[in-house]
Amino acid sequence: YRSAIARHRAADAQIAALRDKAIPSLEAAFKAAEARYSGGQGTLELPLTIVRRYVETHVQLVELEGARARAAAELIYLS
Repeated sequence: YRSAIARHRAADAQIAALRDKAIPSLEAAFKAAEARYSGGQGTLELPLTIVRRYVETHVQLVELEGARARAAAELIYLS
C-alpha cells in the first residue's frame, strides 16, 4: 500500500513539474525562436527542435498519467 502511495505521489509531482514548468518553458522558447525566425535572424531548425521536445514532453506526461492511474487502481484494489 505504501509503495502504491509513493508511486502515486511521485507521478503527481512529476506531472505538476511538467505542467507548471517544462511545458510553459518550451512554449515560451518556441515563441521566441519563431519570432527570431520570422525576423530573419534564426533558422528553422531551432523551432523544430523545440517542437520535438514539446511532443516528447507531452508523451512523457501521458506516460506519467498512466503510471499515476495504475497506482490509483492499485490503491483502490488494496483498499
